[in-house]
Amino acid sequence: MESDKDIIITEILNKGDDKALSWLGKVYSRRTIKKIISSPIRGLWMRSVLNYWTKILGIKLSPEKFRQAILDLNP
Repeated sequence: MESDKDIIITEILNKGDDKALSWLGKVYSRRTIKKIISSPIRGLWMRSVLNYWTKILGIKLSPEKFRQAILDLNP
């Protein structure tokens, strides 16, 4: 699970419900979650979700890093 934490955290933040988010907060530290969001996996984030979590956690991403992180089915 440790080796997959980037994907696990990204997917739960993107698609998880309250129960999944609660589990995430118990398993991973806020610091770890912020680290994953600060270096988002390219092409896996929904725009609104990444925007939400960066604002909630006070994370600043460059416009280029943000753009590259977004899942775009219409490139």
